[in-house]
Amino acid sequence: MNDGTEQVVPPKKKSVQYPDQHSTKSGKQKKHSKAMAHEMQKRVSKCKDNQDTRLDLSQLDLTSLSTTIKNMTQLCEIFLYQNKLAKVPDELGQLVNLTILALNENHLTSLPASLQNLKQLKMLDLRHNKLREVPQVVYQLQSLRKLYLRFNKITTIDPAIENLSNLTQLIIRENKVREIPS
Repeated sequence: MNDGTEQVVPPKKKSVQYPDQHSTKSGKQKKHSKAMAHEMQKRVSKCKDNQDTRLDLSQLDLTSLSTTIKNMTQLCEIFLYQNKLAKVPDELGQLVNLTILALNENHLTSLPASLQNLKQLKMLDLRHNKLREVPQVVYQLQSLRKLYLRFNKITTIDPAIENLSNLTQLIIRENKVREIPS
């Protein structure tokens, strides 16, 4: 165009993407998950090999438990705190020798009915979960001495709490419970 006016053409916009720019975080997460899964397997294998009565799977960012845990019937204590469990497998109810079950700091909203088989359970720790009510199965755990429910969203306690005649410690602070049945 030689008429004295110039036509301005806007520059083309280019976006530059560096290799692994978006997958870096997910790559790190995958490595972390893989490392945690490996650590879990290591702890479970060691426990099985030694026939240990205590299994600590805490702080492993677990989102699920293997159903093969049902074969570890020698366990008396299992620690699953500070994970990301949204549910507990029914198979946990087959660990009939459990006296301590620590499920605190997870994302639980319920418990499986199979836990009623835990006739020797003395301590159940459910602090820092997402429970809106005390799971009905808890009221069937007559050997229970200590029940920790702090920092949930519980609004009521069922009168069935009286079934827990061995209960010496009930911690329900930081919930929305207004009344405890007498």
